Amino acid sequence: MIKVIKTKDLSPEDIPDSYHWDSFVKFALSFDSSLEKKDWIQSDYIDRTRLPILSDSIIGLREYLYSLQRINNQYIRDENELKERVEYVYKILRKKLES
Repeated sequence: MIKVIKTKDLSPEDIPDSYHWDSFVKFALSFDSSLEKKDWIQSDYIDRTRLPILSDSIIGLREYLYSLQRINNQYIRDENELKERVEYVYKILRKKLES
């Protein structure tokens, strides 16, 4: 069973150190959008055609990772690109949580 972590309870220690499929899945699926509905606004959505940026919300970044996991669950087209995206988002999340 994967532990669900509400965004308000997320800490830098919850974020994996680097990309590995298993730890990525565990972290991505720790996000449950149904628990975040009252804090979710339309501007939190991050279009999958762009990379996230520092000004994106933590909820938006978590939903982005969740979506990447769901998209790549059946077939990873380019694992190097996925790894780069995931580690980039991990870095942004850590920076936002530590500030």
